[in-house]
Amino acid sequence: MTGEEVFNYVASGRRLPRTSSMNSEVYNVMLQCWQENPSKRPTFRSIASWAETVAYDH
Repeated sequence: MTGEEVFNYVASGRRLPRTSSMNSEVYNVMLQCWQENPSKRPTFRSIASWAETVAYDH
C-alpha cells in the first residue's frame, strides 16, 4: 500500500480489523488514537497511565 492509499483508507474512516492475537484493550486504545477529531483522542499521559495499569495487572 502506498502512502497515498493509506491516507485515503484512513481518511475514509476505515480501520484495520483486530487480529485474533491482539488484545481487545490494546485495539480499543488504538482506535481511540485514530479518532478524526483530535480532541477525542487520548493524551499521551492517559495512554501511559493506562499502559502502566495494564502492565501491573498482568
